[in-house]
Amino acid sequence: VTVSDEDVTEKVTLSETEYTVTFNVTDESSKPLEGAVISFDGASLTTDASGVATIDTVDGTYDYTVSIAGYEQASDTVTISGSSLTEEVTLSEATTTYSVTFNVDDGANPLSGATVSLVGYGEVQTDDSGVAEFTGVSNGIYGYTVTLDGYQENSGELTVENSDTTVNLTLNQKYTVTFNVADESSNALEGATVNIDGNNLTT
Repeated sequence: VTVSDEDVTEKVTLSETEYTVTFNVTDESSKPLEGAVISFDGASLTTDASGVATIDTVDGTYDYTVSIAGYEQASDTVTISGSSLTEEVTLSEATTTYSVTFNVDDGANPLSGATVSLVGYGEVQTDDSGVAEFTGVSNGIYGYTVTLDGYQENSGELTVENSDTTVNLTLNQKYTVTFNVADESSNALEGATVNIDGNNLTT
């Protein structure tokens, strides 16, 4: 705006750029499915007691998958074009299911107590043999994450296709790097910035 010796009124019009996508997840009898996990554009949503989950996003075409134990996984796309929308998702009960077994080690020895998360199937802790098993898994592509204090997180995707699946994973141990920053007279320097692997630290 230009102000030149007089008051100025500027009219500003804002256009809505984000729209709400509502997922309504039910079974074949129209019963709402609570706890279904929806993977949508890198985000993970969970349906409430009404089988509903929502997310705000901009115009575009997005892939999604819906997973919950005991039901066949569903995958499709939605296209957002200038308005909010509701996506109706009906899941069929799984007639045949399989097991997914994770073997977790540190490269030499099994790791017990690691938390293995499988999308749509919750979490399982590895036992003394480093094993975590999920049962009742239907065909589909599932994201997983494995965490353990003191170790780097390991995540990825697996495919269940008409057979039991085994995933062998190694977790890398974390270590501490300490920077001691001083001047030429060995005086400690407070407030120095250390950049390591894209992370800024301050002494």
